[in-house]
Amino acid sequence: MKTWAIGDVHGCGITLQSLLHRLGPGQGDHVIFLGDIIDRGKTMQHAWKAIQDLQKSKVQVTLLRGNHEDALLNALEEEKNPPKRKLFKKHIPIALNTWKSFGGAEVLKSFSASKPSDLPADFLEFIASSRFYLEEEKFM
Repeated sequence: MKTWAIGDVHGCGITLQSLLHRLGPGQGDHVIFLGDIIDRGKTMQHAWKAIQDLQKSKVQVTLLRGNHEDALLNALEEEKNPPKRKLFKKHIPIALNTWKSFGGAEVLKSFSASKPSDLPADFLEFIASSRFYLEEEKFM
């Protein structure tokens, strides 16, 4: 069983697919994403497909939450529970605007979504399932 740690994919799906092809993880191997798999890159859909393909081939996949995943989750929460503050009689979506400025706009565009809740449910579940740390027998 092999373990790989991959950081800062930032939505560069074609690059991720190429890397995974070279590494060749298989059943029983473990790929750990060290946060920031989303935002900035224009091929987030390809990155998501690569992750799904890993899971289908029985590769253990762990996502550690980076600040970009956290920003998306904050934008989702804000969408569900809009803030009560108003400016010029309008609600200002601070978390959404922050996430979009991090590169969230590219994620929305990659999935043809207009708001975070329009993103695929399985993708959002994967992001929400991210962990803050991983403790293994030989490393943390």
